[in-house]
Amino acid sequence: MLLKAALDQPAIEHAIQPIEMLEYETELDSETEDETIANLSKILKAKFKELQTCESLIQKDGTELLDALSRELPTGSISRTTLDRLILFKMTAGAMLEASKEFTIATSKEIENLQQNSSSPNSILKEKMKKKKENFKLLSNGKPRRHETEDDEFFDAIESSSLISADDLSKTSTSSNVSTPIPPPSPSERRTSVPYRPSNSINYLTLMKNCIGKDLSRISMPVDFNEPISALQKQTEDLEYSFILDRAVNESDETKRLALVTIFALSSYSTIGKRTTKPFNPMLGETFDFDRRNDLGWKSVAEQVSHHPPTSALAAQSLHGWSLNQSYTFTTKVKGRSLCMTPIGGTYVKFHNTNDLFVYEKVSTSTRMTNIMTGNLQTDNYGELCVKNLKTNSKCILKFHESGYFTKTEPRKVSGEVLDSDGKAKFRIEGSWDKSATLFKIDEDENIEEEEIVWKAASLPKNADKMHNFTKFAIELNELEDGLPPTDSRLRPDQRLMEDGKWSQANEVKQKLEESQRERRKKREEAGIEYEPLWFKRKDSSEMVDQNDVYTFNENYWEKREKQEYENIPEIFKLG
Repeated sequence: MLLKAALDQPAIEHAIQPIEMLEYETELDSETEDETIANLSKILKAKFKELQTCESLIQKDGTELLDALSRELPTGSISRTTLDRLILFKMTAGAMLEASKEFTIATSKEIENLQQNSSSPNSILKEKMKKKKENFKLLSNGKPRRHETEDDEFFDAIESSSLISADDLSKTSTSSNVSTPIPPPSPSERRTSVPYRPSNSINYLTLMKNCIGKDLSRISMPVDFNEPISALQKQTEDLEYSFILDRAVNESDETKRLALVTIFALSSYSTIGKRTTKPFNPMLGETFDFDRRNDLGWKSVAEQVSHHPPTSALAAQSLHGWSLNQSYTFTTKVKGRSLCMTPIGGTYVKFHNTNDLFVYEKVSTSTRMTNIMTGNLQTDNYGELCVKNLKTNSKCILKFHESGYFTKTEPRKVSGEVLDSDGKAKFRIEGSWDKSATLFKIDEDENIEEEEIVWKAASLPKNADKMHNFTKFAIELNELEDGLPPTDSRLRPDQRLMEDGKWSQANEVKQKLEESQRERRKKREEAGIEYEPLWFKRKDSSEMVDQNDVYTFNENYWEKREKQEYENIPEIFKLG
């Protein structure tokens, strides 16, 4: 039954369709004849390359799949990994059918153009068709191309794990706009752009094959899949819309305070929809501070406090009377054609004037591949975000609706109700996690008394699609400043090289940094020394609000930062 279920999984959408010329004719009608022929030639080459890629993967993956089935079928059970391989194999076959269809359409169109425009159509047509037949023979009758060696295996800093090298995927172009180092700007002169991301071609099929069933937080991947910020900086992005907390802390209605905190929690998901690359996994002991008191009224510090499991802690204090603490462990795995990220931990927001303590856990995120050949990705959040006020016992449950092919749910929709301590609904929240949230005040019969759009996502900067789809806030995260401690993410060399477009160098430096980290870990284990974070201390169980309230921040950080006292801080980014 499991085998049948795997084979019944849908392949690539629209993998087998009637051949229609309309999609190509629409593009070609507005072009000149020379442009049309040139574009058709380019399309043919691209589609033929896709066919070759599929054929190679089917040969390799098919053999591996048959070997696995021959071992497991006699036992009467099939492993989860083999089921994932079955789904992936069917996806590859579907992609090959899709590429074949498009190749046929493009070929037919080129033949039509040749018949109409060529001075000697018969001779040229025969020659082109001869070449195409030879190419198809290579695909259908050629000898299987087997890889001589398996993918390289390395040990990451946590435990035995595989490193997927860039060579396993595709050669990456390193040409891009490279920034020239400049003196660190003052906070009032923050940068408004980053170097453009180089265009590259990545074999996502190979990536998924190597990652099936594995925790990606324990796999060292090439920078091709990264954005030039660390997970600590990404965590700090939760504070982008802090003005919502500034407003909430002065709100007299306690249920409305809860509603505003919930909308603040929702706003942290606004960048996920357009950014499908992953941040750099922080080194153990890596830190990131962001002092925005001059313009936003808060300052924050984040630290990678554990590497097994990988855990980041963050503490923020605001001049407006609130503080925020959180720590999360993220597990990331590939399942079929989806990359699923599950956060484990909690966020705690305290209002000092009312002693309100709001607690919530983040929802899961799934990135799904919609086109396996081009690597088109679609990200969605799902689950329920429950925000509680532990002082008043009121709560808000915000549902992240899953969108699908057979549902009429508005994409990325969220909805929920704010309940007082007696369980009565006082407010309703509706919106979308990537755009906006509207707050409705309701009476006992749930009639709307007032409504207000509390939050709207900021527009992306000009050319954001070329700059990792960064917001203005994200662009500012990796900007160099004076007096940074040696563990700060902005001083991480591989991340800086990646931002500057030097991806080959970044990959080399990244491997060296990880090797150095493994050496430090080995020395600690040999000496029997347990690692302790520098700026976050584990709480005693009697101090914890709940099981997720693990770390407390050492306020001495800011004093050391101001005095530049970094003598006892390890240089984790030092090479060699």
